[in-house]
Amino acid sequence: MKVLTKEFINQLLKEVIVRRPVESHKGDFGKTLIIGGSQQFGGAVILSTKACVYSGSGLTTVASVKDNRTALLSHCPEAMVLDSEDIDELINFMSTVDVVLLGPGMALSEDSKHIIHRVLKNLKEHQILIIDGSALTLISEQVALIMNKPNIILTPHQKEWERLSSIPIPDQSPDTNQKFMDEFKGMLVLKKHHTEIYFQGNIAAIPYGNPGMATGGSGDVLAGMIAGFFAQFPHSFHTLIAAVSLHSMIADEIYEDKYVVIPSELIQLIPQTMAKM
Repeated sequence: MKVLTKEFINQLLKEVIVRRPVESHKGDFGKTLIIGGSQQFGGAVILSTKACVYSGSGLTTVASVKDNRTALLSHCPEAMVLDSEDIDELINFMSTVDVVLLGPGMALSEDSKHIIHRVLKNLKEHQILIIDGSALTLISEQVALIMNKPNIILTPHQKEWERLSSIPIPDQSPDTNQKFMDEFKGMLVLKKHHTEIYFQGNIAAIPYGNPGMATGGSGDVLAGMIAGFFAQFPHSFHTLIAAVSLHSMIADEIYEDKYVVIPSELIQLIPQTMAKM
């Protein structure tokens, strides 16, 4: 495992976050579909959606339960909203996007399992699927569904990773994690004090992060940022490192004079931090 230096990451961010051409339009920066939210966890999908928009996704659409529609449009009017209960419409729309983020705030239900199955069945090779939140828990019951799919990104914390990989937290190490990754083929963002990123035998540890990030919603923001980055930048290991690093860098800046890193505050700082790169 390689612990990345801050100097390396700063240079990488400059290479990934390129200046936009003068003659640009929203179609140049990708289309993202975010599927999640429930009556109980509506805030999670709002945070992911806002983070995706603020990270620069050209067009962002969120599919959620009807109860969340008003809150979504109120908090993020830049996004379009679909009814996640109309699965046929959802899957039809999914064919038009570049990136799908599945799971933030999703209910642990049979309906959610059905959506997950339909999404995986209809995912195209050129599309990126980011699996987060409750979708990770539901998929852990049928891990075979995601094997040998290099266009999938998993974003678990250590307990979710234990469910997915069957590796107990005390036994999780770069070597044991890599054994699972050899079969999975996709990308892994393992959220911990210094988050680890895995892809094609490469393992990178991010040198940023702080205890103030240990609060609900932080992971939802990260998932949204990853979606926003993959919508507009190359589908690569470096793009993933850039998204994860920027999330933790902004959090570290907030933590300098705040006891807790509030996820919604982190979102507000994304555009200006990207502009400095």
